[in-house]
Amino acid sequence: MTPQQRICEIGKLVGNTPMVKITYTYRGKQCILFAKLEYFNFSGSIKDRMAYHILKKSYAEGLIKPGDRIVEATSGNTGPEIRRQLNSIELEPDAFVAGVGTGGTIMGVSAYLKNYNPQVKAHPLEPANSPTMSAGHCVGKHRIQGISDEFIPSIVKLDRLDKIVEVDDGDSIIMAQKLATSLGLGVGISSGGNFLGAVKLQHETPASTSLPYFQTATKNTCPPITVNRSL
Repeated sequence: MTPQQRICEIGKLVGNTPMVKITYTYRGKQCILFAKLEYFNFSGSIKDRMAYHILKKSYAEGLIKPGDRIVEATSGNTGPEIRRQLNSIELEPDAFVAGVGTGGTIMGVSAYLKNYNPQVKAHPLEPANSPTMSAGHCVGKHRIQGISDEFIPSIVKLDRLDKIVEVDDGDSIIMAQKLATSLGLGVGISSGGNFLGAVKLQHETPASTSLPYFQTATKNTCPPITVNRSL
């Protein structure tokens, strides 16, 4: 099997991740949001999407060969799937929430969704304990791995995004635990933060369909089915 063929086989395990519908009660009011389960990707990360695209394109163009060393900071874009999956149940996204590491996810999803509907909101999320984007420089410390890495990536254009959402790192840890114990979603701290950010935004704009993405180290495969969970 050639390297190109191996890459194509791996591609069957990248993307097309399921979306889960979560019903929760906040301050006595029942609400619904949808979460993208990115831990169903091949290596358990949304980054698989971009890594696969880079490898496939590079092999096809002869830019790399077996044995080469690749150093790259990856991100992912789930915009097309989000819209397609919500459209399949006759819904449109109102808002998307994602913690910012490299910034590729929030910028890519924002560009795609806003192209179809300029009214869609795309909110970058950061720890309230270390609000680097809000402050414009490194400040404070936090415990949410993978986001707010003490600098603002050059690809993050805050003027193209909507309001920055801040969540406490301790609350994010507790929420990740609650999502695991109550809903069986084995997600990490950043996913707990994304969920809290979406809840916070929905409370401010009750009619919106907010959508965070969930990620952890768990691996699995599943078709893009919307599953109901209650919290």
